[in-house]
Formats: sequence, C-alpha cells, structure tokens
Amino acid sequence: MNKKAWVKIVEAFFAILLIATALMTIIQTEKIKKTEDSSNIYNEESAILSDIELNQTLRNEILGVESLSVNLNDSSFPDKVKTKIQEKIPSYLQCKARICWINESCDLYFNEAGKSIYAKSVIISSNLTKYSPRQIKLFCWVI
Repeated sequence: MNKKAWVKIVEAFFAILLIATALMTIIQTEKIKKTEDSSNIYNEESAILSDIELNQTLRNEILGVESLSVNLNDSSFPDKVKTKIQEKIPSYLQCKARICWINESCDLYFNEAGKSIYAKSVIISSNLTKYSPRQIKLFCWVI
C-alpha cells in the first residue's frame, strides 16, 4: 500500500512539473514576441520622424505653428506633416502626434485602455531664418 502512495505522489509531482514547464515556455514566447513588436514599432516611429526631421518644407511648417500643444487632429496641425505621418503609418498601427515646446510636457491626453503606447520624439529647433525650438512627438499602438 505504501508503494502505491509514493507512486501517486511522484506522478503528481511530474504532472505539476510538466504543466509548469509548458506555462513557462508560453510566457517566454509571449515576452519575445512583445519585444520584437516594440522594436518594430520604434523603428517605424523613427522612420516617420526622421523623414519629417530631414524635410525642410515639413520643418518649416512645424516651426510656423503659432499655438503649440497641437494634436494631429487639430485644424492648426500642419497639413503636410499630417499627410506625411498618415501615409507612413503601417496598417497595424494607430498613431497620434503632438507638437509642443521643448520644455513642456508633451503627453498624450487620452488613455487607450489595455494598450501599450510607444512614444518617440524629435526636436525641430530652427531653419535658416528662425530659431524656435519645438518637439514633435509620435504616439503609436497596435490596433
């Protein structure tokens, strides 16, 4: 009788060990996938912001914005910059952008519940005739 009890204990131990191993494998796979997703999203954001940063016309539009803390959907957001952002956003992402002063907190003022929001910004400081440093910040999340 005692041998049967020990055998059942050993069987239960191996069953728990097997389940724990399967769960740990699934969790590690999800972590790796999330890390890959975040680096892809940051790369997409960097590419969009780099295009804006290197284009003199888009820089001038950003420097010409008078009332700062404007969102992508505001009417005062520069049209060419808005068009550039919208055409470069991949289909699996949704993004918002803001133009703010450099010393100002440039936050996203809404909450996408349960979503990881990835933010990246660049500073547009001047052109040949105007020095008026601002930042454009891009917020993206997976749809």
